[in-house]
Amino acid sequence: LLWNPDCDENRAIDEFLAAVYGAGAKYIREYIDLLHHTVERENIHIGIWQGPDAEYLTDDILARADSLWIAAEKATANKPDVCERVRIARLSVDYAILCRDRLRGDALCVNQEKYGLEPNPAFIERLSRFSSVAIGAGVSRLKEYNTTVDEFRAEVEKGLRARTFKLTAPASCGDNARGMVYRFYEGAWQKLPEFEKLTPARSGAVGRFSLPFIGEGNVFGFTISGYIESPRDGVYTFWVRSNGYSALSVAGTKIADAGGTDPIRERLGYIALKAGMHPISLTYFTRERCSLLRVSWRGPG
Repeated sequence: LLWNPDCDENRAIDEFLAAVYGAGAKYIREYIDLLHHTVERENIHIGIWQGPDAEYLTDDILARADSLWIAAEKATANKPDVCERVRIARLSVDYAILCRDRLRGDALCVNQEKYGLEPNPAFIERLSRFSSVAIGAGVSRLKEYNTTVDEFRAEVEKGLRARTFKLTAPASCGDNARGMVYRFYEGAWQKLPEFEKLTPARSGAVGRFSLPFIGEGNVFGFTISGYIESPRDGVYTFWVRSNGYSALSVAGTKIADAGGTDPIRERLGYIALKAGMHPISLTYFTRERCSLLRVSWRGPG
């Protein structure tokens, strides 16, 4: 295109893919189109700091991308040199899935009988393949200035240890069990303030974990607290997703901390709860007039 602006870009892409990836080209072209059509159709603009938890990399998109790269590898299996090029090109998708699985809790399997967590064999296999292919391809850094492949693998493996939890007894909540209470704060803070020491500008009831409204200024914060009911004994997984700072505590234990104020971040945590009512609280803070906050949870059964 630099030499001939009238060149047909689709023809140029197809010729390149066919020359480099052989029988895998059609699957890789479908992968490219999958991403392109998604961001074009939904008018998504990708920022410089976005990572594998970007909004356009949905579970469905990554699952389809993974299946296309698997098909591309199978199509080139009889030509080792071409297949190796396919595996190298697949690294970015594997990296995104590995990072997403860590955020979503799919790197570990919940064992409800033992009230614990165990490494997911499929995740371990992907991590091993990714590391092997990346090192073989001469990848020296996974980030602009730091994190080698070995460092990344070591960091991920730290979180793959099997562990068990002690069941947390339910609380006595009396008449406070119904609904959530929000407290809204405004200020000019440069970092997360100690909201418990401040007087809220507004407070009220809210039906779920979401921002009741957006502050008029750029800098504001909320605390939301109440109770949740765990229907049975077991390990519960909680997720918090926001484009501001957010931290979630259950039964007095901080289990998810989405640090930073931008871009969108998602974090999760685990806790074992006995059947009954348990206190839950969330802190949210933004300096950029952000507005996204989602909390979800999953338990046994």
